[in-house]
Order: sequence, then structure tokens, then C-alpha cells
Amino acid sequence: MFIAVAEELHFSNAAKRLKMAQPPLSQQIKNLEKEIGIPLFLRTKRHVELTEAGQSFLKNAYAIIKSLENAKEEAVRIHNGEYGQLIVGFTGSVTFDLLPNIIRLFRERNPYINIVLKQLTTSEQVEALHKKEIHVGLLVSPIDSLQLSVEKLREETFVAVLPKDHPLADNTAKLDAKSLFNHPFITTPRNTGPAFYDAIISFFHKSGYSPNILQEAHDLHTIISLVSFGMGIALLPSPFQTINHPRVVFRELNDPFTINISVAFPKDGVSPQLGAFLSLIREI
Repeated sequence: MFIAVAEELHFSNAAKRLKMAQPPLSQQIKNLEKEIGIPLFLRTKRHVELTEAGQSFLKNAYAIIKSLENAKEEAVRIHNGEYGQLIVGFTGSVTFDLLPNIIRLFRERNPYINIVLKQLTTSEQVEALHKKEIHVGLLVSPIDSLQLSVEKLREETFVAVLPKDHPLADNTAKLDAKSLFNHPFITTPRNTGPAFYDAIISFFHKSGYSPNILQEAHDLHTIISLVSFGMGIALLPSPFQTINHPRVVFRELNDPFTINISVAFPKDGVSPQLGAFLSLIREI
């Protein structure tokens, strides 16, 4: 009511604007002035104007209305999943194309949701999901958990990673398990990602060989560094070929095999923020 009178500077016009009679409006303004103990308007029979205190009161009233509007807008956004925070776990190979595309589009569509990224192994992501330390994970499946929902996103084909001066590095033909098995091999420990490890071992076992594992590393980028200075060879998902490392070469396999990259999230309820994330993933 005060704002209407302050903007109209005419009680009759303000009453019409508020669709009420003038006398109750005048009484409400008098009650307000009595409550705060100072006059907000200077009144004559023909003229109404704000006092200096009334001008200050109007300025603060506008600020309060704006604050209430912002609070309402924020509450609606939170309810609709357009505001808040989403913690996303991810594993090595998705950093090259899948993760950047997802995050870019998600930020464009949900600018008020703060994305927090955590690089974790598959096993670490499963544990973090169980403990509610992350909301969703991009990992290698299958995983062993009755508490999580898992949806396949894509398959990634493996390639051989060799030091540039390795005897097989200049061989442009596709490599098979027999040509690789006797060389020092680098891989991740099985407990960090069973599906990843088992896929590599299965590749060799199908050909009747076992890899000569001499070195383990938890991070796939670390494996490439170890290969680069001659610690051994490795098998990694094909997206790693986009790395331009001067001392490493990538070679295709004669009998290529794949792993599944999936999204995992708790079964016991999907927040609006997570729902928006999952909808985008399913779309793209």
C-alpha cells in the first residue's frame, strides 16, 4: 500500500490502483507512520509528497520487494533442479570428449547449478557413491553394487601403447596378443577397476598367453608416462590416442576388445539436479 501511494502521490488514484476505498487506505498509511514514529508523507488538501524519510523508506521497500522476488525465484529453481550443487566422479578416458561435452551442455542449460568434478577410479567412485560423497559417477562397468543404478553410455576400444623406440613401434600392422605377451606390461591394479583389468587379462588369455605385468599405476595418464620412458607397454582405451606425446605411439589391435563406460547413481532417490544431469546424458 505504501508503495502505491508513494508512486501515485495521490490517495484516490492509489486506492483505485489497489481496488479499495480511499478511507481505509489513508488509515493504513497513518497506522504505518504511527508504528515507525515518523511522517512519511506531507499532506495538504491538494498535494501529497514524500518526506525525506519517506523517500528513504520507499527505496528500502523496493529493495525488500526485489529481495522477496529473488528468494521466490531461487526457491522455484531449487525445486525444479535448476539451482544447487552436483558432484560428479569420473574416470580417465572420459576426459577427452565425453565429459567435456556433457559439462559444457549442462552448464549452458543449468547455469545456476555448481558442478564439482572429482577424478576417481571406478572402485573409488562406487565407494564415494555409497557414502554420498559424490552424486553421480562416470565409470567402467559392470560394477558390483545393489545400491546403484547403472546405465551404459558407450563402448571404448583398446589400443596398444608403446615407447617410440620399441621394436614394435614402427610396425604399422595391427598387433595381436602373441606379439605383446613377452614384453614388460603396465596396468592398473585390479582393485581400482575390476572390469578394466579383467578385460585386458581376458584379451591375452583368449590367445593362450598371460601378460608379463611388471608395473602397476592407479592413473591411466601415469601409465602413459611410464610407457614413455621405457618401463613397459600398455593397453588403454582408444580416446587416449588424442594425447600428443612425443615418446609414445599407439597401435591398433588385431583382435580389438572393449570396455563399457557407464553412468552410476544411487537407487534411493534422484535429486532434481541429478535428474537434469541424467536427462542430458540420455539425450546426447
